[in-house]
Amino acid sequence: MRAVTPATPVSPEARARECFEAGRYREAIEFYKGLLKQERRCEWVAGLAASYAGRAQELASKGMLPEALVVWRNRSSLCDLPLAEGPYIGWLLRAGEHHAALGLLTTAGDDALTTASDLETRLAAVALTAPDSALAQLAADSPLRRHRDAALAAVAACCRGDSAALDEQLRAIPFRSPYRDLRLILKAILLLGDDRSQAGELIVRVAADGPFEKLAAVVRAGVLPGTRWLSALAGLDDEGRLLLLELKGCPENRRSLVLELAELAHAGVPPAPARIIELLLRRNRSVPATAAKLCRRLLPYADKRLAEYRNAFGPLGAAEGETIMALAAELRRAPEVSERHWLRAVTHRCRPPWSCAISLI
Repeated sequence: MRAVTPATPVSPEARARECFEAGRYREAIEFYKGLLKQERRCEWVAGLAASYAGRAQELASKGMLPEALVVWRNRSSLCDLPLAEGPYIGWLLRAGEHHAALGLLTTAGDDALTTASDLETRLAAVALTAPDSALAQLAADSPLRRHRDAALAAVAACCRGDSAALDEQLRAIPFRSPYRDLRLILKAILLLGDDRSQAGELIVRVAADGPFEKLAAVVRAGVLPGTRWLSALAGLDDEGRLLLLELKGCPENRRSLVLELAELAHAGVPPAPARIIELLLRRNRSVPATAAKLCRRLLPYADKRLAEYRNAFGPLGAAEGETIMALAAELRRAPEVSERHWLRAVTHRCRPPWSCAISLI
């Protein structure tokens, strides 16, 4: 009988790597913490940091932001890594922890990968909307505090459509200010209605993913040619959609219709004619009169909705009704039925206007 060779024991380091590669981050964290109690090796610290990052991302993807923030803070303290790196600031903002986000600027020695200037820029939108108590923790000479009043006044001037006041306030915001992107965005907003081309030239100078990206995204959508802005509209958040509709001058009673059209455009595939008819019939009170003409052109694709059309937009002429039925039969590949309707349509079109009166004699 052959002797059984005992299995070679798996080392804690190998088990830690195995857990990490399998996405079992909680187990990997425990293994790496155990290893670091024996010796603080660089590769083990890096493994622990990566495991903490994986676990935090895992929690954040489930919407568990408070838990993700705790894990990231543990990563910073146990692995001697900057807190204000990676997704941490974004999670703070999503969790509404504006005070904690601004507090990063007062944390000495925590800007190894992010300079103080870059961090201030990333927090510019937060500083603009945060309460004064949150700003009080910053130094008096902080650009976020010194330029904030001018930035707020510029936003107010833009909302009023006051170009002169806007220009005056923007001149008080230095070119290197954390609020510099806001200067270009606000000027582009006022130009959007009158000079879309110039607005486009301004907005391309705003880098993507900046502190005011939500506002910049609205302007980027607004300068798109033709109806392409409808597709971009669906990609905005609720506040962005409302602002873009305001900038486009869309009446309130048609906004829900426009939003539905935007969702269809955003799909990237031309919607089926029946889907358009369904939308127009359901929203008939908020559509312009020209929608009835469009609906009639599409009715051959949904002839079973003729009664709904009449209820929504009024009666059809006899000849037009027969024409729609004839076209619908052609689409169904029913030539005999189509021919009957075509003959009736011709009869109605050729019938003299006084023939109805004769039939009553």
